[in-house]
Amino acid sequence: MGKSTDKGDHSTITPPNTLQKKVRRLTGRDAKFDPIAKAEQAVELLSVNFTDWMDKEVQRLMDIWQTNKSTGFAGEARGALYRTAHDLRGEAATLGFPSVGRIAGVFCDILDAMNGKPVPDDFLEKYITAIRAIARETKAGEENATAAALAEELSHAGAEMIDKVDDSKAA
Repeated sequence: MGKSTDKGDHSTITPPNTLQKKVRRLTGRDAKFDPIAKAEQAVELLSVNFTDWMDKEVQRLMDIWQTNKSTGFAGEARGALYRTAHDLRGEAATLGFPSVGRIAGVFCDILDAMNGKPVPDDFLEKYITAIRAIARETKAGEENATAAALAEELSHAGAEMIDKVDDSKAA
């Protein structure tokens, strides 16, 4: 049991620190175990699959786009498109495609800002085709100046669209 201290109008209870009892000290060969190095090793082994994983995610985005572009992106179709782009936003940097993640992030930001209002198909298509092109033309982990420049340009275009939407909400 911890100790308790009365301070007039209140009491302070300090629980016992039993952490030392729960920690196992590593000795011998185990003492040299580095969990961070082990995790980096595991990521390195998995990295050969990163391009395949990225290809599958981009293909999923393209399939949703192709299936729904003629019928519009409302309701569940818009949600599926958003979720797939959001997945790409989160996974792309880890998989070695930071420009894809940045473009997917702006894509999600645009859909968020529009709050269900229609977004011009040609505008969205620019983001989707850029994601596909960068994922196809860039090797995982490779720095690609063209991809970075395209991501920057699409980020600015997306910010401008979001600003217009925000200005129309304020008016």
